[in-house]
Amino acid sequence: MKKIIWLSIIVFSLLSFSCSKKQYEVKFIGLNGEIIESFKLFKDDEVNYPEAPTIEGYDFIKWDKEIKHISEDTVITAIYEIKTYNVNFYDENDELLETLKVLYNSSVSYNHLFNVEGYSFIGWDKDLSHITCDLDVKPLFSKKTFSVKFFDEADILIKEEIVEYGSSATPPSDLSKEGHSFIGWDTEFTNVLANLVVYPVFEPQKFTVNFYDESGKLLKEEIVDYGTSAEGISAPNKNGYKFVRWDEDINNITSNLDVYPIYEELTFTVTFVDQYGDVLKVEEVKFKQSATAPDAPVLDYYNFNKWDLDFSEVMNNMTVKAIYTKEQQTYSISNVNYWLQILSSKYNINKTILTPSEINNYNDKILSDYAKTEVMDVLSITGTKTQSYVKNLITSYANINKYTIYNDSTKVALTTSEKDTILSNRNLTSVPSTVTVKYGIISDFAWLRSYPTNHYSNNYSMDRFQETSLNVGEGVAIYHESLDKQWYFVQAENYNGWIEKKYVAECSYDELEAFLKPQNSLLVISDYVTLESSHVRMGQVFPLVSKTLDSYTMKFPTRNSDGKLVLKDLTVAKSNDYHEGYLDYTYYNVFNQAFKLLGIDYSWGDKDKLGRDCSSTMNAIYKCFGFMMPRNTSNQVAIPTYGSKVSGLTNATVRNYKPGSLIFTSSHVMLYLGENESGIAYLLHNTTSGNGECILQSLNDYGGSRINGVLKLQ
Repeated sequence: MKKIIWLSIIVFSLLSFSCSKKQYEVKFIGLNGEIIESFKLFKDDEVNYPEAPTIEGYDFIKWDKEIKHISEDTVITAIYEIKTYNVNFYDENDELLETLKVLYNSSVSYNHLFNVEGYSFIGWDKDLSHITCDLDVKPLFSKKTFSVKFFDEADILIKEEIVEYGSSATPPSDLSKEGHSFIGWDTEFTNVLANLVVYPVFEPQKFTVNFYDESGKLLKEEIVDYGTSAEGISAPNKNGYKFVRWDEDINNITSNLDVYPIYEELTFTVTFVDQYGDVLKVEEVKFKQSATAPDAPVLDYYNFNKWDLDFSEVMNNMTVKAIYTKEQQTYSISNVNYWLQILSSKYNINKTILTPSEINNYNDKILSDYAKTEVMDVLSITGTKTQSYVKNLITSYANINKYTIYNDSTKVALTTSEKDTILSNRNLTSVPSTVTVKYGIISDFAWLRSYPTNHYSNNYSMDRFQETSLNVGEGVAIYHESLDKQWYFVQAENYNGWIEKKYVAECSYDELEAFLKPQNSLLVISDYVTLESSHVRMGQVFPLVSKTLDSYTMKFPTRNSDGKLVLKDLTVAKSNDYHEGYLDYTYYNVFNQAFKLLGIDYSWGDKDKLGRDCSSTMNAIYKCFGFMMPRNTSNQVAIPTYGSKVSGLTNATVRNYKPGSLIFTSSHVMLYLGENESGIAYLLHNTTSGNGECILQSLNDYGGSRINGVLKLQ
């Protein structure tokens, strides 16, 4: 017990001593701030340094303080230095490229362009991302690979193979091509050094084509590649025959062939033509056989003489022409035969100049521009017209004060009051706001007037109120009635004006259409005929009902006491006055119709039923062929496409136009006939000159410089 107490006293004494002396803290800090060791010492105690920790990649250098005796709290830090390593880079031949110094745990890279044939550099054999020691680094390589593609001849891929550098590809097998032998590939692929595209090579098979004559004699042997054509030879001539072909097709050869010629008997085309070159007959004739000539056509004014070539032993294609000699008969210049004889030396006078269809096209041109031609199809006028339209037509006639006006009975000049009566008779105030069109057919030769009166202006023969005359059978659209109810204002095919009601047989539209467009028709082709006491002039058409060997029965328009149309079946004897339907448009018919009017009187506006003016004369001729013609010369020459302006004509320049053309001056029209036997151009025209009749006159006498227009009717 005493021992324990003693020890306690000693410890207490020591503790009391230590508490009475000051202590200081000493800390040893590592590279990364960590505490390596920490303890307390009394002042002037000796400091014992611990061993510095070993750190991978670093070398310990020293402590930052060298203290032997402590006198204060102290922090002592270890100082390290990072290690460096040598990285040696070598090439593919183990030759040192470069040595790089690298800090511990750092990465390193080294770029070098390697050019090792057949190989690609893929990296280095050591990890260079964390260097922790000295390194010897060598390159790594991979062998290059290439694509070898095998195609067939159609450029279709057969096989694709990936082949290492310097290795060989394996081609596809069992390649074949019809008619050919496989002989290899177009590109070597046993030591592949690049991408390759390889195609097969074929060699065509060979075939023999033997050419023989008809007797079996070999003419030629030809070696031909599969699928190609033989060159062939010219087949031997065979008299009277022509080579047609070989009996085997020598194109696209696919086998050996024996080939023989095929012949056919020679035939030649013999064409017989008339003197105008028109074909009469075409015949196929065998070699050295005779052709059979047709009957030579009968030509007016000419006699057949012979054929111009011998066709008794035909050995080639031939055109054989008929040769004629002119009749010796002489005609006077005023005889139509004189001109037809001259014409027939150049033209086939019986050949159609324009077909009915072509004449309809011509008529369409006329109807297409009313402003120029003033021609309309009466059947196209339907329904109603406005008041202003009708009034404008009526008042377009404004010449009532231009000339002296005479009473048609007493021949005494009218007073102003009497002229006002004529104007009042137009009944303009009674034109309704909407005019309903009515229709009629002319039942007798009738005047078409500027005003609703028969009193004449200027003088009787040159009556300026006389616009034209309408023929029996013409259709009209009725627009208005005069105040005295004796006149109608009408629109005809090529004119409008006032006509006495007593000459108009009123009808329905359907009746008018049936009359103007019958299934069959009868045409008046004489200067005029008298039917039912009516004067009917050339060019008028009537519905044909029936016919016998000796007669025609037609529908003839008459007017009953109520002014309505009554169609009468009228029978006439067959004669040169009539023709079924329109005449064929030939030179023969044109000239015959024209010369029927030679010598007729000139009549201004056709006031005299036996006479005509210049433009009416031409109208009469061409209506016989179905032409729709403007009434006045200024409108005739303006027909679209066919009419044209000229500046004078001479005997030389008029030859640019064919006979039958219409020739114009400023207010006159003439028919060009052609040239007489002396080469002088002649015209047929109805004129006020001389005796005032339709005459023949040379262009020289008339004066070609006066010509300013031409209408071609062909």
